[in-house]
Amino acid sequence: MISIKNFHPLNLLYRRLKILTRSFSNFEGVFQLLSFSLLNCTS
Repeated sequence: MISIKNFHPLNLLYRRLKILTRSFSNFEGVFQLLSFSLLNCTS
């Protein structure tokens, strides 16, 4: 297996995935916020 730490693009992708999965816990709240702001923009 290739070491992820030595492979830069993969490392960045892995970090981003980590952050994404961490923010998935409050993804519902973010989604509600986004839809709410979108509704405000369109109306």
